Amino acid sequence: MASGITTIVKLEPFLQQFLIMHFGQDPEQPFIFPKGHDLNTRLNLLLSNPPFNFVGHNYGDESFELELYYNNENDVRQRNYISPTMAKVFAQKVRDFYTMLFHEFYAKRYRLLGHKNTVYQWMELYDMNESFYDRIERDARRYRRKNSNKKYYEKRKLINVKSSQVNSDFCPV
Repeated sequence: MASGITTIVKLEPFLQQFLIMHFGQDPEQPFIFPKGHDLNTRLNLLLSNPPFNFVGHNYGDESFELELYYNNENDVRQRNYISPTMAKVFAQKVRDFYTMLFHEFYAKRYRLLGHKNTVYQWMELYDMNESFYDRIERDARRYRRKNSNKKYYEKRKLINVKSSQVNSDFCPV
């Protein structure tokens, strides 16, 4: 059950838009992860007691307000502060979640639609601004390049095994 207690983390607007659209939340309200989601669990682990005389974080455009769940282990009325260091850790976990979903989406549609159309389809799916295009396209290009290099080296390794002079059960010719 959501507690009504919120905390603010520093998260890029790009990732904020992704989370809001992926989980179908209202952008005007504090963001609430679904109960039991991995990111919600990680957020609860990163919370601590606020320092003495703590006023609050203000990151400008990068401020992302998260509503916390009541937790049996930790009382969110007291442990509702996330330090800037822990906020970076949380932001990295959100980036990893985004990367996992985007690469899966890209791998399924790249051969059928092509590079540019796949990127635009992703942007339409998550209702992203045109200003995010360069970032998404660069990520897709890196992913494609990394996978093509991996396939090249796997193929090269297979050729080396076939041309090996050793003839045994462990290394068939």
